[in-house]
Amino acid sequence: MRKVFMFLLVLGLMSYAANAFAQVATTGNITGTVTDQNGAAVPGVTVTVSGPLGEKTATTDSNGIFHVENLIPGNYNVKVSNTGFKTTSVEAVTVLVGKDQTLGIKLEPGEVTATVTVTGAATVDSSKTETSTNLNDQLYNNIPVQRAVSSLFYLAPGTTDGLGGGKDNPSISGASALDNYTLPMA
Repeated sequence: MRKVFMFLLVLGLMSYAANAFAQVATTGNITGTVTDQNGAAVPGVTVTVSGPLGEKTATTDSNGIFHVENLIPGNYNVKVSNTGFKTTSVEAVTVLVGKDQTLGIKLEPGEVTATVTVTGAATVDSSKTETSTNLNDQLYNNIPVQRAVSSLFYLAPGTTDGLGGGKDNPSISGASALDNYTLPMA
């Protein structure tokens, strides 16, 4: 009877784990607000995001807000244009998995043919107060750490050994090591 119970328990946990892995995000988003030189929202602005797989277009709503969703990770250029304003471009906006890159774009009045290019714009996710780090394959292959995924955890800010989790289950930002538990696949 005990073996049957253990078998059903393991089967249920495997089903739960498979479902959890199937829901991992693989894309990110670019959102933002478009305002004029006085800080007033500009509705109806055409926003074109171009990147590795082509272009996506969005239009700002009545509050000057736009959303471009389901973008693969990478660098994107954002072009904003509207009648009576100079076209503005923001270059090299980095999209990360599961993250919203938030832009604040200010349009200047002028000819439709004039273009203002902004390089190296900082993006701020003002909707969250959390700290996070995106670790990728390039980092894993180029940094001299032990060849285990758990050694990468210690590159993230706020990660320490502690709270009884051992080396493979670090404490992240003071949380219990069991909150960050990873189970190696056999």
